[in-house]
Amino acid sequence: MHGRYPLPAVMALATSIMLGACASAPPPPPGDALSEAAYAIEQARQAIADESRSLPLYEAQTKLQRARKLADAEDDISENYAEARRLAERATLDARLAEADARRVKAENQKAEMQESLEILRRELKLEEGTQ
Repeated sequence: MHGRYPLPAVMALATSIMLGACASAPPPPPGDALSEAAYAIEQARQAIADESRSLPLYEAQTKLQRARKLADAEDDISENYAEARRLAERATLDARLAEADARRVKAENQKAEMQESLEILRRELKLEEGTQ
């Protein structure tokens, strides 16, 4: 055992070095999160008939605009990148919610149309049965 360091001391030193390295490294630029949010917003726009009536889409667009401004800001890059990434991720979620809601509304409208068509067919069938 002479000349060896105790395992807990070595582990503690390695942990502190790793934590120090992580703390000093700035977060990566939020470019991928911004791109993903922009794509999700475009997908939502295509699914939505009337964009002006979608609050989640509006919120997604607003968050993406704020995220882009933070990503482009020159001061406090580390904090801005982290906040920009968070906003872009929230924008993506809002856009996906807007798209899902639009698809739900379309499905409900299609269901109503199908039910109406079915009811018309039933009435026509009853008329034909009554004339025979």
